[in-house]
Amino acid sequence: MGTRALIGYLDTSAKPMTLTSTYNHFDGYPSNLGKGLRTFYNDDERAKEIANVGYISFLDGATGEWEAKNKEQATTIRLNSEFIEAMIEIASEIDSVGADYGYIWCPSDDRWHMVENDGMNSMIQQLEEEFGHLNQSEVDEAYHVDDTKEVVTKEEVDELFVHQMKYKAGIIK
Repeated sequence: MGTRALIGYLDTSAKPMTLTSTYNHFDGYPSNLGKGLRTFYNDDERAKEIANVGYISFLDGATGEWEAKNKEQATTIRLNSEFIEAMIEIASEIDSVGADYGYIWCPSDDRWHMVENDGMNSMIQQLEEEFGHLNQSEVDEAYHVDDTKEVVTKEEVDELFVHQMKYKAGIIK
Protein backbone atom coordinates (compact mmCIF):
# COMPACT_ATOMS: atom_id res chain seq x y z
CA MET A 1 0.00 0.00 0.00
CA GLY A 2 1.32 3.45 -0.90
CA THR A 3 1.84 6.34 1.43
CA ARG A 4 0.57 9.08 -0.81
CA ALA A 5 1.76 12.66 -0.75
CA LEU A 6 1.26 15.92 -2.54
CA ILE A 7 4.33 17.92 -3.58
CA GLY A 8 3.38 21.55 -4.09
CA TYR A 9 4.84 24.87 -5.12
CA LEU A 10 3.10 27.91 -3.65
CA ASP A 11 3.61 30.86 -5.99
CA THR A 12 3.29 33.81 -3.64
CA SER A 13 4.17 36.32 -6.39
CA ALA A 14 1.02 35.46 -8.36
CA LYS A 15 -2.07 37.50 -7.52
CA PRO A 16 -3.96 35.59 -6.35
CA MET A 17 -1.47 32.98 -5.19
CA THR A 18 -1.37 29.66 -7.04
CA LEU A 19 -0.52 26.14 -5.97
CA THR A 20 1.06 23.81 -8.52
CA SER A 21 1.20 20.21 -7.36
CA THR A 22 2.42 16.74 -8.18
CA TYR A 23 1.03 13.51 -6.79
CA ASN A 24 3.51 11.06 -5.20
CA HIS A 25 2.20 7.50 -4.77
CA PHE A 26 4.71 5.50 -2.69
CA ASP A 27 6.73 6.22 0.46
CA GLY A 28 5.59 9.77 1.05
CA TYR A 29 6.81 9.65 4.66
CA PRO A 30 8.94 12.52 5.99
CA SER A 31 11.81 10.04 6.47
CA ASN A 32 11.85 9.32 2.71
CA LEU A 33 10.07 11.86 0.53
CA GLY A 34 10.51 14.71 3.01
CA LYS A 35 14.21 13.93 3.34
CA GLY A 36 14.61 13.68 -0.44
CA LEU A 37 12.90 17.02 -1.03
CA ARG A 38 14.98 18.77 1.64
CA THR A 39 18.21 17.22 0.33
CA PHE A 40 17.81 17.31 -3.46
CA TYR A 41 15.05 19.83 -4.19
CA ASN A 42 15.85 22.50 -1.63
CA ASP A 43 16.00 25.62 -3.78
CA ASP A 44 13.35 27.53 -5.66
CA GLU A 45 14.22 26.25 -9.13
CA ARG A 46 14.41 22.57 -8.13
CA ALA A 47 11.27 22.80 -5.95
CA LYS A 48 9.31 24.31 -8.85
CA GLU A 49 10.67 21.60 -11.15
CA ILE A 50 9.57 18.68 -8.94
CA ALA A 51 6.14 20.25 -8.25
CA ASN A 52 5.56 20.45 -12.02
CA VAL A 53 6.18 16.75 -12.75
CA GLY A 54 2.51 15.79 -12.35
CA TYR A 55 2.82 12.20 -11.17
CA ILE A 56 5.60 10.39 -9.33
CA SER A 57 5.39 6.74 -8.40
CA PHE A 58 8.36 6.95 -6.04
CA LEU A 59 11.09 9.41 -5.10
CA ASP A 60 14.20 7.86 -3.55
CA GLY A 61 15.06 9.92 -0.47
CA ALA A 62 18.68 8.75 -0.58
CA THR A 63 19.38 9.73 -4.20
CA GLY A 64 16.65 12.20 -5.18
CA GLU A 65 15.86 10.14 -8.27
CA TRP A 66 12.23 9.54 -9.08
CA GLU A 67 10.25 7.26 -11.33
CA ALA A 68 6.78 7.56 -12.77
CA LYS A 69 4.58 4.78 -14.10
CA ASN A 70 1.91 7.24 -15.24
CA LYS A 71 2.12 10.44 -17.23
CA GLU A 72 -0.04 13.15 -15.73
CA GLN A 73 0.06 16.91 -15.86
CA ALA A 74 0.72 18.91 -12.72
CA THR A 75 -2.34 20.55 -11.22
CA THR A 76 -2.38 24.32 -10.78
CA ILE A 77 -5.10 26.04 -8.83
CA ARG A 78 -5.66 29.74 -8.25
CA LEU A 79 -6.17 30.23 -4.55
CA ASN A 80 -8.78 32.43 -2.96
CA SER A 81 -7.54 35.90 -2.05
CA GLU A 82 -8.70 35.46 1.56
CA PHE A 83 -5.87 33.85 3.56
CA ILE A 84 -8.02 31.34 5.47
CA GLU A 85 -9.88 30.35 2.31
CA ALA A 86 -6.56 29.79 0.53
CA MET A 87 -5.43 27.49 3.36
CA ILE A 88 -8.73 25.57 3.11
CA GLU A 89 -8.18 25.14 -0.64
CA ILE A 90 -4.64 23.81 -0.09
CA ALA A 91 -5.94 21.36 2.55
CA SER A 92 -8.71 20.30 0.16
CA GLU A 93 -6.19 19.67 -2.60
CA ILE A 94 -4.06 17.49 -0.29
CA ASP A 95 -7.16 15.59 0.82
CA SER A 96 -8.62 15.22 -2.69
CA VAL A 97 -5.66 13.11 -3.86
CA GLY A 98 -5.82 10.95 -0.73
CA ALA A 99 -2.44 12.21 0.46
CA ASP A 100 -1.19 11.34 3.92
CA TYR A 101 1.28 14.23 3.71
CA GLY A 102 1.56 17.51 1.86
CA TYR A 103 4.94 19.08 1.16
CA ILE A 104 4.63 22.68 0.03
CA TRP A 105 7.57 24.82 -1.11
CA CYS A 106 7.19 28.50 -0.26
CA PRO A 107 9.62 30.81 -2.08
CA SER A 108 9.02 33.70 0.33
CA ASP A 109 10.83 31.79 3.09
CA ASP A 110 12.74 29.43 0.79
CA ARG A 111 11.80 26.15 2.44
CA TRP A 112 9.54 23.09 2.42
CA HIS A 113 6.55 23.04 4.75
CA MET A 114 5.08 19.67 5.72
CA VAL A 115 1.45 19.05 6.61
CA GLU A 116 0.16 15.72 7.89
CA ASN A 117 -3.35 14.75 6.86
CA ASP A 118 -5.10 14.15 10.18
CA GLY A 119 -8.36 15.52 8.78
CA MET A 120 -9.36 18.82 7.24
CA ASN A 121 -9.46 20.95 10.40
CA SER A 122 -6.06 19.67 11.48
CA MET A 123 -4.54 20.41 8.07
CA ILE A 124 -6.07 23.88 7.96
CA GLN A 125 -4.64 24.64 11.38
CA GLN A 126 -1.20 23.31 10.37
CA LEU A 127 -1.27 25.36 7.17
CA GLU A 128 -2.25 28.52 9.05
CA GLU A 129 0.72 27.97 11.37
CA GLU A 130 3.14 27.09 8.57
CA PHE A 131 2.14 29.97 6.29
CA GLY A 132 1.18 32.55 8.91
CA HIS A 133 4.11 34.67 7.76
CA LEU A 134 2.26 35.23 4.48
CA ASN A 135 -0.50 36.84 6.45
CA GLN A 136 1.92 39.36 7.91
CA SER A 137 4.30 40.20 5.06
CA GLU A 138 4.17 41.12 1.38
CA VAL A 139 0.68 39.72 0.84
CA ASP A 140 -1.06 41.86 3.47
CA GLU A 141 -2.48 44.04 0.73
CA ALA A 142 -3.73 41.07 -1.30
CA TYR A 143 -5.13 39.14 1.67
CA HIS A 144 -7.63 40.52 4.12
CA VAL A 145 -7.79 38.37 7.24
CA ASP A 146 -10.78 38.21 9.53
CA ASP A 147 -9.03 38.03 12.92
CA THR A 148 -12.33 37.40 14.69
CA LYS A 149 -12.78 34.05 12.95
CA GLU A 150 -10.79 31.43 14.85
CA VAL A 151 -12.40 28.13 13.82
CA VAL A 152 -13.47 26.96 10.41
CA THR A 153 -16.81 25.21 10.60
CA LYS A 154 -17.41 21.80 9.06
CA GLU A 155 -20.09 23.38 6.88
CA GLU A 156 -17.57 25.88 5.46
CA VAL A 157 -15.08 23.11 4.70
CA ASP A 158 -17.80 20.96 3.12
CA GLU A 159 -19.10 23.86 1.04
CA LEU A 160 -15.63 24.70 -0.27
CA PHE A 161 -14.88 21.04 -1.00
CA VAL A 162 -18.10 20.65 -3.02
CA HIS A 163 -17.27 23.88 -4.89
CA GLN A 164 -13.78 22.59 -5.74
CA MET A 165 -15.09 19.24 -6.93
CA LYS A 166 -17.66 20.95 -9.17
CA TYR A 167 -14.89 23.18 -10.56
CA LYS A 168 -12.59 20.21 -11.23
CA ALA A 169 -15.44 18.33 -12.90
CA GLY A 170 -16.10 21.30 -15.16
CA ILE A 171 -19.60 21.88 -13.81
CA ILE A 172 -18.73 25.45 -12.80
CA LYS A 173 -16.08 27.89 -13.93
